[in-house]
Amino acid sequence: MLWVLVDEYGRHWCYREWPASGSYIPGVGDPGEWAEADGRKLDGRAGPAQTSYGWGIIKYLEEIRRLEEGEEIFERWMDSRFGNSPTQVADSATTLLEECASLGMAFSPAPADPVEEGVSLINSMLDSGYESQKEPRLYISRACPALIFGLKVWTGKDEKKGACKDPIDCLRWVAVAGLMDSAGELTLVGPGSY
Repeated sequence: MLWVLVDEYGRHWCYREWPASGSYIPGVGDPGEWAEADGRKLDGRAGPAQTSYGWGIIKYLEEIRRLEEGEEIFERWMDSRFGNSPTQVADSATTLLEECASLGMAFSPAPADPVEEGVSLINSMLDSGYESQKEPRLYISRACPALIFGLKVWTGKDEKKGACKDPIDCLRWVAVAGLMDSAGELTLVGPGSY
């Protein structure tokens, strides 16, 4: 998971990720690294933080509420393929998006994007080499070690098996969505604005 704040100047501040090495998770402790360097795998190998905690939906939502306590969250997204996959519950089908909403925490499906477009938009947000853009529009806190590691090593060549894929996917969704601050209200604009 990745938390992003967009300020009035269009700068995107990635200020939290979960799980994050060096942070405490009740009942788990320090989850360790999300991904680690590997000489044979281009996108690294899975670290201990990718191990399942055996949690159900309610426990994950409790953890999100704990992390967000005192914050105003405008919108939450979930991988649209994962969140919209139907699951049989009792005598009907439901999705993870529907289950979370019924438990009091709504998520929207993340914007779909071709990988190449999302990567190009991330690169544009990091670029500060133009007169019209004197500073980057993307800043990443030290509290996001998996995202930082992913930006350093991710190539996409390990495809869906890449250990750094998840943090990069979250950042691609942010880049494609075209988020901006609008007097305290979240506004989605087309990716053409970048």
